[in-house]
Amino acid sequence: MSKGIRIFAVSVLFALGFAAQAAPAIIPAPPQLAAEGYLLIDAVTGAPLVEFNANQRLPPASLTKIMTASKMMTATKMMTASKSMTERKMMTAR
Repeated sequence: MSKGIRIFAVSVLFALGFAAQAAPAIIPAPPQLAAEGYLLIDAVTGAPLVEFNANQRLPPASLTKIMTASKMMTATKMMTASKSMTERKMMTAR
């Protein structure tokens, strides 16, 4: 490989190395909401990201949220019941 191509290749790799560095995280200010309280949680770590009156007991904001919670609880109970039936079948099959 010629010297000029080597210099060019090294220059490109050097420039890409600087471009690949992660930019620092930009954390915006908490939102200005007309809410009595809110809580935003990181889905991966479970750590609270932003909160306002998070410990204050408040009624649900809508019927949709109540129905969603109800459906999730029912589905969880059904999954647990299904799992225990499967476990019982496996134990009796032995």
